[in-house]
Amino acid sequence: MAILTLEHVGKQYTSKWKGGHTVALEDVSMQVEENEFVVIMGESGAGKSTLLNLLACFDDVSEGDIKLQGKSLVSMKEEEKAMYRRDHIGFVFQDFSLLDSLSVEDNILLPCVLSEKNIKEKKDYMNELCTLLHIDGLQKRFPYELSGGQQQRVAIARALINQPEILLADEPSGALDSKSSMQLLEQFCELQKKGQSILMVTHSPMAASYGDRVVFLKDGKIVNEIYKGEDSRQEFYNRLVHMLSVVESRDLHED
Repeated sequence: MAILTLEHVGKQYTSKWKGGHTVALEDVSMQVEENEFVVIMGESGAGKSTLLNLLACFDDVSEGDIKLQGKSLVSMKEEEKAMYRRDHIGFVFQDFSLLDSLSVEDNILLPCVLSEKNIKEKKDYMNELCTLLHIDGLQKRFPYELSGGQQQRVAIARALINQPEILLADEPSGALDSKSSMQLLEQFCELQKKGQSILMVTHSPMAASYGDRVVFLKDGKIVNEIYKGEDSRQEFYNRLVHMLSVVESRDLHED
């Protein structure tokens, strides 16, 4: 069952200085199945971040439709989008985006405060998340007292506290060292095993190899996708590296 559907999505930006417009995404159609871990790959400027911003309702599509559990995000009014994003979509940023003035606990519970949820009830779930993400015991500390890996896990707990239908992650391991990156991605896999649907953007084949399926974007279009299937992570990684070389050689051929 598809939890997220994109139907012929396009996005153009108008330039006030140079005139005309820039096509960021063109005729993008895809689905994310329930409990699937999908990865979006592509070089800089391919449209990856634009796609995530549209999915998170941070920006509006120019054409097409986006549906989450069958509900059109495009047809919503701005206030409704903000509420829906807060309650149904979790977002993890590369730079963590934690508030240094708040404790770990308060950072995680912030979405609950904004959505006026019962904080007392949510604290039990917060503690479950902290245990799952190996940040238990850090709830009273502040972000500047934590390592980068710990900060990112706090950011993930914050994104999950309202139990969203889908978790969107924009280069979540990009600011981490290799060990912290692997730990983070393994925890994504643990979240998936518990039923969480994930859509992650990355430029790293290593990070992408943790997913079930990798979709390749180029010049705002989907140009290919490959499934992990029964491959080991190493085998999938090798296939991803090969596919990237194919895309690059196609660029050279086109030139």
